[in-house]
Amino acid sequence: MKTLTHTEAQTNELRRAHRAAKNKKDADKIKAVYLLSRGKTPQEVAEVLMLDIDTIGNYRKRYEAEGVSGLLKNNYFGSEPMLSCAEISEFSAHLETQTYLTVEAIVLYVEKKYNVRYSISGMRQLLHRLHFVYKKAKTIPGKANAELQNAYLKQLEEILKNKGEHDAHYYLDGVHPQHNTQLAYGWIKKGQDKVIKSNSGRQRININGALNADTLEVIICTDETINAQSTIKLFGCRSFRTTKNQNYSLIINELIF
Repeated sequence: MKTLTHTEAQTNELRRAHRAAKNKKDADKIKAVYLLSRGKTPQEVAEVLMLDIDTIGNYRKRYEAEGVSGLLKNNYFGSEPMLSCAEISEFSAHLETQTYLTVEAIVLYVEKKYNVRYSISGMRQLLHRLHFVYKKAKTIPGKANAELQNAYLKQLEEILKNKGEHDAHYYLDGVHPQHNTQLAYGWIKKGQDKVIKSNSGRQRININGALNADTLEVIICTDETINAQSTIKLFGCRSFRTTKNQNYSLIINELIF
């Protein structure tokens, strides 16, 4: 193949275009043509840029035919989108309110919602086009919700007002103390943050317990996890089984934030 020769003006034009290149692919196109003009063979250029030799030959033909503008022209228009513009807009809005930890989960959501099946790589490309990136959420200090707390107190007042003489009044909850909230990665809109309220414990332990609000008796049961089986185990504790009260009013006490 004939050596590609350049005038000084053409060489300077390539250098200016390389400095102005906005992505790696454009920069590689310019470097390929520049190296060919410096006497490098297509095989050597392909090896240096880690591209195949046919691609290098295509870059040369486009440059010889149309110059730098033709070399950098993007002739790829992509395939017909699988979702309509309205569906894309709706999908993007959904992702801003619902954070998914995996691409696979997003693929399943789209298939169920729109009856369209994306590949994993195809969905990643769509997410990037919609300016979503895979990153960690952030923690912020947790603050109590006064409105929800007041509503809870009114509900509690009504329950206690109607409590029978022999009813036991327990607060039941499971807790998992640890030093730091463990953040996970998820697909989040670029430039935005998803925040998680922080707590303060370093080592995790699972505690299932109940507090008798009248006697202040505490019943505690630790287990590997808090689930239906561990809750049944808590109810089987001796303090529950030997109580003289036959009726129970169990108030599930949740942290209100």
